[in-house]
Amino acid sequence: MHQTRACLLLISVLLLSACALGGGSAPSTQQPALTASTDEAPDNGPVPTTPRAATPALRQTVPPESTPPALQTAAATSAPTATVAVPTEIAYLRDGEIWLVAASGGKPRRIAGGTNASLTWSPEGRAIAYVRLRAGSAGGALILHPVNGKPRALAGAEVTQLAWSPDGKQIAYTRTVDRDADNQLEPYADRSTVHTVEIASRRTKAIGPGFDPAWSPDGGVLLSTPGKILEGVPQGNALRLYPRDGGNRVLVSTGDVPSDLRQYGTPFLSMTRLLRHGALSPDGQTVAFSALGGVGIFGTREVRGGQVQVQDIVAESGFGPVVWAPVGTRIAYHVPTPRGTDEVTVLDVATGNRTVFGKQDGPGYREPSWSRNGQALALVQMEANGPRALVVSHGAEGRVRVVARGAVSSPSWSR
Repeated sequence: MHQTRACLLLISVLLLSACALGGGSAPSTQQPALTASTDEAPDNGPVPTTPRAATPALRQTVPPESTPPALQTAAATSAPTATVAVPTEIAYLRDGEIWLVAASGGKPRRIAGGTNASLTWSPEGRAIAYVRLRAGSAGGALILHPVNGKPRALAGAEVTQLAWSPDGKQIAYTRTVDRDADNQLEPYADRSTVHTVEIASRRTKAIGPGFDPAWSPDGGVLLSTPGKILEGVPQGNALRLYPRDGGNRVLVSTGDVPSDLRQYGTPFLSMTRLLRHGALSPDGQTVAFSALGGVGIFGTREVRGGQVQVQDIVAESGFGPVVWAPVGTRIAYHVPTPRGTDEVTVLDVATGNRTVFGKQDGPGYREPSWSRNGQALALVQMEANGPRALVVSHGAEGRVRVVARGAVSSPSWSR
């Protein structure tokens, strides 16, 4: 009997203790904070916005003080919360020269001078590819620059865009010819073709007419086709995939993009005329893209077919480059907003949660670049007169850290 009473008393004590520990106040919510550093400004952080995967509305950045706590939590959970193992270095351009800086910050070092563009690091982190610009032109020669070696040319002049294959053995590039003789090479407006070059043999191969090359996980090449040129404006094009084993097929055409956008909160018609910046998910099952027209659309579609999913819309503008995280379901994309402020949105297509970098009363952001593990993001921070800094954001906390300053562009991560 005494043993039974003792057991009951012990159970009662344990229950009271559990209530005291676990039944207190509700969990607090907090907007992603900025790291306290002399290199950071208090308005540099991303702003969580309402998940809009089902019914995206016209873009509106929500000020931090008006963001509902529930949405702050939702936005934060779209990224990993674990401690980030930051890759070693980030390559970037500054005033056309090539520089390297540790992703955790430090003193940058220059590795190549001249005037260059389209910088991108190889998947294995052993070499950097870039376009060495020809004087007075937006195109130039494709250069391979081993980190511990001398640079060499892989392809001749008029190269404008680059993309490494997943295995690091090839580079896809766009060759652009000045169609309208205005001394500017614009891949989407001038005459462009996509080629590949093998690193070891320097053997080149023509893929097809188009621009914005991107690779599929299994070694195929995705590009935007030229479409028709009407009154100097390209329109009616498609995203076409060229598999490694030959042939090609259309993944999305302008006619596949919804025209009536009333269900997304706007009475305007999309009037899509041009598809750009196609990118395939890490599993190769979904293509994301920018659709330009009367209303800009950021959309996704399953590679096997089906309806285009409108993920975001923006009035009187269009979305820029689209970058999938190397793992998971997050996409970072550039938004040149109608008010003139550059934004970068990170969207988790599985949950609809998103975080916007850039505010009306603060700096803008562009050129997102994911780390190799998909847990950190490099961005170019913008002011009204141009780029001002290279910044890095880590994990779910949304901290933004300045790692380099100046007229920076084209950030790309090492392994």
